[in-house]
Amino acid sequence: MIVSCYKGVVQETRELKTALLSLADPSLRTQWLRQKLERWPSSVAALALAELLDESDSANAPAKQATYSLVAAIVRDPAAALWSTLREEARRRDLLSLQRLLRRDEPLPSLLDDNVEPPVPDYGAGRELTLGERRSLARRPNRKWIDRLLHDPHVMVVELLLNNPKLTEADVLRLSASRKAQRAVLAAIVRAERWLSLSRVRLSLILNPRTASELSVPLLFLCTRPELLEIKNTANLALCVRATAADLLQRRPPRRKGNADSSLLH
Repeated sequence: MIVSCYKGVVQETRELKTALLSLADPSLRTQWLRQKLERWPSSVAALALAELLDESDSANAPAKQATYSLVAAIVRDPAAALWSTLREEARRRDLLSLQRLLRRDEPLPSLLDDNVEPPVPDYGAGRELTLGERRSLARRPNRKWIDRLLHDPHVMVVELLLNNPKLTEADVLRLSASRKAQRAVLAAIVRAERWLSLSRVRLSLILNPRTASELSVPLLFLCTRPELLEIKNTANLALCVRATAADLLQRRPPRRKGNADSSLLH
């Protein structure tokens, strides 16, 4: 009976990887996976995801691509009831890999200061621009305003800016590395597919202690060994982030020529 159940999980995992690889658009893959997991019984979903994560740790390329979709689904809505259900299922069944993925920690008290919103930047209008005016500027494909918009404290402005065609990776790295960035702004970067697919942006978010652990921990599963080592040795990060990086570092085989690099995931 146990063997039959295991074969069923392996088959479900194989079909999951095949289906995800058949979808060209990363956002579609993420959406499809979320819906698939919500339809499955939680026990089946938990076992299949644990199997997927174990395969990904072994540098299985299709499994790593599927893991990217799983991580994207989690970080776009980390408070969803689905993840709480799977977290409990992983704990009950002692599925260590899934427990690691869904690990979270309370933020440090020093980071809980988002109740005080930073001032609105001076946009040179002689007065403070309204939220609507700043959102309008964020939509414009014009480099003139981007430096000021990057310092805007309102997440609705930043969300629009992240879709601006004139925004560059260097701009986003400045924002994701800022120790003054609102936690909601950092979460908005994670939710933006255009930037989540870039390994340097992901690493910058993880290394920022203001990024919520419910976001940074799943992102660890997309990191390379050198990135995990850097994270493990960064003293000002939450303990659960460093501990998870250390766990993954032990499980990952040294990268060999031809292995899929997480920087190529999308």
